[in-house]
Amino acid sequence: MMGMQKQVSRKKPFFFIAVLAAVAVTPMVAGCEWAQQSVIKLLWPNPREAYAASLRLTKNPNEKLAQAWLAAAKTAKAELLTLARDRYQEAGYFSAGQISASGFRMPVKRGQEVRIQVVQTARTSEGSGQLFADLYTEDGSGWDHHASLPISGETSTFTAEVDADYLLLLQPELRASIRYTLAWSKGGSLDFPVQGKNRRAIGGVFGDPRDGGRRKHHCVDIFAKRGTPVLAATDGRVRVGDTAIGGKVVWLRDAERGLSYYYAHLDNISVANGTQIKRGSVLGGVGNTGNARGTPPHLHFGIYARLRGPEDPWPYLAPRSQIAEITAQPPGVIRHRVSAQALNIRQAPAANASLLGQFSAGDLVTVVADTNGWSRILLADGQHGYVSTRWLKEDELSSR
Repeated sequence: MMGMQKQVSRKKPFFFIAVLAAVAVTPMVAGCEWAQQSVIKLLWPNPREAYAASLRLTKNPNEKLAQAWLAAAKTAKAELLTLARDRYQEAGYFSAGQISASGFRMPVKRGQEVRIQVVQTARTSEGSGQLFADLYTEDGSGWDHHASLPISGETSTFTAEVDADYLLLLQPELRASIRYTLAWSKGGSLDFPVQGKNRRAIGGVFGDPRDGGRRKHHCVDIFAKRGTPVLAATDGRVRVGDTAIGGKVVWLRDAERGLSYYYAHLDNISVANGTQIKRGSVLGGVGNTGNARGTPPHLHFGIYARLRGPEDPWPYLAPRSQIAEITAQPPGVIRHRVSAQALNIRQAPAANASLLGQFSAGDLVTVVADTNGWSRILLADGQHGYVSTRWLKEDELSSR
């Protein structure tokens, strides 16, 4: 995991919980808010959990608001926006007059690289406060906290170690009116190992039967002209050889990830045994040596984990993830009127996304974010949907 700091698990030792409970009820400490906040921060170094603990344990004249804030996060985790595409971006707004949170589900395959950027662009005149951006993973029994993300524009980057759904939860402090931008993308974590090619050149995929079904293909075959440069997919140390099955082969060891990459059937080898090489270095040329003689030239490329064994290279070799510049601005007006006779509400910002419902002309719509010609809206039941921005007009009575 790169670019993110792992946070303390939500499971706290009983001793620390007991200490915190004692602090919460001790009159002397209860009268010293700074002391209580210090203990909370000590036991909950995760900023969001520390803030939630302060709402639960500090005497609060607006206890109902605190409970509503906690409930909003729970609702957001249950009613997630599933982002099926490889990229998503939006510019959004949280109003001090509403207690809400936004949750985004990201299905990620092992070996994919994820990039997330959250920017708290401005605090409005309505109120100031902090925006919390937290990433969770699904562990079978619920959402486990993975990391707290920066909100200053720094890009958080990590490579998924297992197939999992990730939850990004955005929520501001109470009484905070905040504008923000969000961008995330997922893609391959490796450079493509054949120069000038991409996954369209893969002809034999992982898991294909071999030898009449007696074994499975534990690599992918990437077809290219003989001699096409074969490249190091990442940094590592190489081991070279010549075998009856693989022909001319190169093993590239990635010690940081604990993975080895297997390049087989090479026509020639361009690196010396034991050399430490950089990503993009030429290892050799595409060929058909070994048991591939008589077949079209191709690179037999595999990924092997020390404990898990062979892995499917397909997710690793997807186009690299990139954070695109966000051109949308947070909506200047939260309330809009529908100008079309009928306006479809979609599950995602795409014309072919599932239909959630429909608005009629003149209906009042609550807009919470804009993304590439679509507006993310908050429905009466607390769910979120998307409508085409072109069919909305600002409600004159709702300007901020």
